[in-house]
Amino acid sequence: MRRNPLLVVLALLASCGGDGTGPDLSLATLSGRWALSGAELQEVGNPANSFSFYDAGIRGAIVIEGGGRFIFEVRAPGETPDSTIGSVAIGHDTLFYDAEGGYHSEFRLSLAGATMHWVELEPQEAADLDGDGTVEDVITVLDWRKQ
Repeated sequence: MRRNPLLVVLALLASCGGDGTGPDLSLATLSGRWALSGAELQEVGNPANSFSFYDAGIRGAIVIEGGGRFIFEVRAPGETPDSTIGSVAIGHDTLFYDAEGGYHSEFRLSLAGATMHWVELEPQEAADLDGDGTVEDVITVLDWRKQ
């Protein structure tokens, strides 16, 4: 499985009824513009060992259309923004993210008011978060705020 460069670089949808998970989630509730309000890599089994791309100045937004098509734009301080297009789909409380170029990932999805939370379901061996020379298995965690 190929990793999305934007999510790796980050490591680099609003309100609904109910408890923010389950059958109330739909593409209609996710449609619109969402600003990235948090982005980090967390070590699997030790979420305190993490790296925040948001705290490092990475900013982004995703615009999701009612049919699931999206454009995701991310920018680092002093850099030109980079964009990815693709589509999302929902199955119960899972968001299926498919970006141009063949990247696919699945996230646990929750909504609370105008806040959306994605937690990557499949760990990736991607980073030495604690500087001990060992690459840890990590997940990407993204937080969004409806604009």
